[in-house]
This record gives sequence, C-alpha cells and structure tokens, in this order.
Amino acid sequence: MKFETFYAEFNIQVVSTSLESLELADIFLFPEEEIQLERFQNDKRKKEFLGARKLRNQLLINSSIGYDQNGKPYLTRMGQTSISISHTKDLVTIGIAPFAIGIDVETVQDRIRKVIDKFATEHEKNLYDFAYFNQNEWYTFIWCAKEAIYKLGQIKGLSFKDEILIEQIVLAENDFLQLNAAIKTKKNQERTIAVYCIKQENYLFAVAKIKD
Repeated sequence: MKFETFYAEFNIQVVSTSLESLELADIFLFPEEEIQLERFQNDKRKKEFLGARKLRNQLLINSSIGYDQNGKPYLTRMGQTSISISHTKDLVTIGIAPFAIGIDVETVQDRIRKVIDKFATEHEKNLYDFAYFNQNEWYTFIWCAKEAIYKLGQIKGLSFKDEILIEQIVLAENDFLQLNAAIKTKKNQERTIAVYCIKQENYLFAVAKIKD
C-alpha cells in the first residue's frame, strides 16, 4: 500500500523526499525562509529545512512555513490548512490537511525494546500478536503513533506513557494499522484520536487526526 494513495482517501496529503540529493539552487524559498536558512549552523538541520520546502513546493503550496512558540509548523498564508513535518535519518516527510493533523516517521531499531517501558503500557505492548509485524515494528509503531498524537494535541508536557494512550487496533493488514487512541490528561482534558499507520520499505509512518 502506498501511503500517498491511502491518506488521500482521508483528504490528507503525505509526501517524502530523501535528504541526500538536495540542491539549494533547485528549491524555491520565500525571502523570510532565506533568512532563516542562513541562521542554521548544522548541515543536517539545513537539509531538513530545505527538504521540507522542497516538498512544500512539490505540493504547489504558495506559502512560507513558519513556526509558532511551541515549534509547531504552520503555513503563514493558508490559515485553514494544517501542516505537520517529521524527519528521520535521511528522510523528511510532510503531511497537510484541511483539519489538524500530526505526522511522524521512524525507522525500526532493535534498541526500541530497551526503552519501550518508558512510553508504553503493558496493555499497549500486548495489543498486537505480530501476525503482520514483528515485535520491534509494533513497538516502533507505538512510539510513532504517540509522536504523531503529541504533535496533533499540542499540549506541553504530556506523558507519552500515562496521557497518550493507544486503546484499540481497529484494522491490521500486511502494511497498515488503524488505531483508536486518546489523550487523557491529568487535568481531565480528553480527546479521541484516530491514527493511521503504514509501513513502506524501511520506514514506518503515522498520521493522527481528531476522530470524527
């Protein structure tokens, strides 16, 4: 399943690009973005910045990408369109939609087992029986989904283990999972979330949205 095709069914556009072959001369930047780029000292951060703008241009979005006080990206000239950005190793991914979304991309690593108890409950760890994904992949999907939910919720200081909860697997297929999740804060704030997770090649993607 190609994630671009799947997410389009939900009126979400998701695109990715490699960071390896970016050329500044090939990427249009708004004047304010040219100023931002000059401030970066780290080459990887520059590439991530350029990769996001390359994808913005690919989607024919006529707006610069700004960041609010919490670091959340937004389109400065398109207030009704939500944008979310994620990076992992050599890949940058953008998701846009006419409603709030959060997106995350990860690669699977063995070390996920060593840290799983820091962000996942026993219920979450045992939700899946690995018919289509192995244990490392499922554990990474938990993290990926919670990262996407955190970006969606924009509530500072949320506990990934205690306040972002994966409650149910709605659908599991060969390269796809649909999850029901929730944000349940200590201040009694509660939101019900739908998360759509896809495996493509060596990458795991998750997109979170408020459940209808």
